[in-house]
Amino acid sequence: MIEHSQLFSDFHPITKETWIEKIQQDLKGKPFEKLFWHPEKDIALAPFYMQSDLKTIPHITDALSQKALNSSGNWYTAEWFNLEDKTIFTKIKTAINNDVSSVIISVTKEGLKKIEALVNILITENKKIRKISFRGENTILQHCITNTSLLNFISNNPDIEISFGFNFLSEQTISGKQSQDISIIASLKDKFESFENIRYLLVNGNYFHDAGSSIVQELAYSLAIGNTYQSFFDKKNSIVNRIEFLFATGNNYFFEIAKLRAFRILWAKLLQLHNKTFDNVGKIFLSSQTTLLNKTIYAPHVNMLRNTTEAMAAIIGGTNELTIFPFNFLFIEDDDFGKRIARNIQHLLRYETHLNKVYDIAAGSYYIENLTHQLAENSWKLFSDIENNGGYEKMVESGKIKYFI
Repeated sequence: MIEHSQLFSDFHPITKETWIEKIQQDLKGKPFEKLFWHPEKDIALAPFYMQSDLKTIPHITDALSQKALNSSGNWYTAEWFNLEDKTIFTKIKTAINNDVSSVIISVTKEGLKKIEALVNILITENKKIRKISFRGENTILQHCITNTSLLNFISNNPDIEISFGFNFLSEQTISGKQSQDISIIASLKDKFESFENIRYLLVNGNYFHDAGSSIVQELAYSLAIGNTYQSFFDKKNSIVNRIEFLFATGNNYFFEIAKLRAFRILWAKLLQLHNKTFDNVGKIFLSSQTTLLNKTIYAPHVNMLRNTTEAMAAIIGGTNELTIFPFNFLFIEDDDFGKRIARNIQHLLRYETHLNKVYDIAAGSYYIENLTHQLAENSWKLFSDIENNGGYEKMVESGKIKYFI
């Protein structure tokens, strides 16, 4: 038997320092740092990484961070529906029969009249649904949570996750005015104390993404909102199972993977500071959707490719739920073919690529691990600055959030 050391004796290990020395020779005296990429403030990406670079990354050996990163593997296939749509119930049945596991209902004042009928449909399909979300203005959602039929359905189906997307700071973020209804969180906490399957708080990071913020800002501001909500909870009533974070996935593939991984680390770190138990700090529900900012109406089939890479980034990053908007959504809002293609992208990634079989797929990637670390580190610094300046609400009221974006 040939010894491995003999078989590869002509190929000696090459250190990072050796590679850098060779690169500097090729640069003819110019500094190696000239090749670094600075996509955002304080983010410096080297032209190459090696295994030795992993030794300097804290979250690689941190048990808390690893628990947060390894808490996701599978994800829900989600699809949006408008409760005002006359054919919504047929569309929900079609989606569920085509392996959609999460139903997101957009509710308006007119749509409230159809809640009873919606519940009847959900009762017939409850064996196939894993999650039901309600999205709309806070005043509309308050009507939803008083519907007796809906509450009975939720109580009788504890295995189905429910999400009411109360987003108290969204209007404040956009207008800069003080939020008038955030104190409702206290009453929501009391109302749903006995419902273990209900999340009622939503942090919508899409607002920052759509406004053109950097990824560091997107993460830091979302974390700051989550921390604001956290102030309404104590050890007995944990925020962990009551909050959901929504992020759009853009076209910067590796950054979007690292973004979700970084936020898992950040949220776990924040919960630890609030003295949450080790079992809870790793828990987080991340919802993702493909961005609409880069979609084109002139070459719509290109949108299929963009949706695919964005979906892959969200899944590899560790999302718990994924919505892919149809490739022709911008000019045909309701199209069966576009919806079918969107579903099939998720089916391909699940059943043929098997991305649901591995926890934290990106773990160990020299580049992604370094990028995750830099995003998390810089986002935490910005979050700390926000807290040191009075917190998120005060920063919004002063106009600083808008100014920095």
